[in-house]
Amino acid sequence: HWPYAAPPPPPDASPLPAVPTLILSGSQDLRTPTANASEVAAQIPGSHLLVVPDTGHSVLSAEPTPCGRNALKALFAGRPVAPCRALPVPALLRPPPLPPRRLAVVPAEHGYSGTPGRALDAVGLTLADLRRELVMQLLELPSGSALSLPSLRVGGLRAGWARFTGTTITLHDYTYVPGVALSGTLKHGSDDLRVLGSSSLSGTLRSGSHGSLIGTLGGQRVVLPANSRATAAIVGGNAPVRPLSGPGGAGIRAGAGRLAGALAGREP
Repeated sequence: HWPYAAPPPPPDASPLPAVPTLILSGSQDLRTPTANASEVAAQIPGSHLLVVPDTGHSVLSAEPTPCGRNALKALFAGRPVAPCRALPVPALLRPPPLPPRRLAVVPAEHGYSGTPGRALDAVGLTLADLRRELVMQLLELPSGSALSLPSLRVGGLRAGWARFTGTTITLHDYTYVPGVALSGTLKHGSDDLRVLGSSSLSGTLRSGSHGSLIGTLGGQRVVLPANSRATAAIVGGNAPVRPLSGPGGAGIRAGAGRLAGALAGREP
């Protein structure tokens, strides 16, 4: 049996010493919330409580900006500690619109009408979903592994899958909008997609000028313009999701560049 242990001594109720103290608290910390940090700060004369936004328990290793690290440097240098500034929510972390449950509710692409127009817009929605899923996979890779980036594989919301290898994205019945599936390849300058569905919307799309996709859907000639936002810019703009500095950041940036080349502007 365990030997008898004396009860712990009562906590020392005397005031804590007035020494330079910096207390870092993540605004999203559920383990030791800011309310606890405030209680500790109130017991240390002259202490400074810095709340770091969009951060959980491990402030210095998980904060999206260097605010906490800069505050620590300021403490040791005897400089005032600057408050942290909340950043806008990164685009990839904003909830996307609810996916259409049927093609009939998808608006027709600008300049088109009927089923071919709705199918063309559905293709754009599907490629936007593919881009989002691949970029999220890229950002979740362990530090350093994105330099080699053997492949990324994602499943379609409704059916099918897509795989990114080297500089090519291969799609197999990738479906975001029910009844509109994409198969084929995306590779900058040589895209080749088959749109699969009913005879009124099926067709093919291939690379056009300025990053567009051109072809026929349901027997109607169509053009899906490219968008100006590249995947590399999206990843860079979402650096708060995961810092791109340091040894792992180079791999993420390199992978983003290759992914951007494959998507070639197919972003919303």
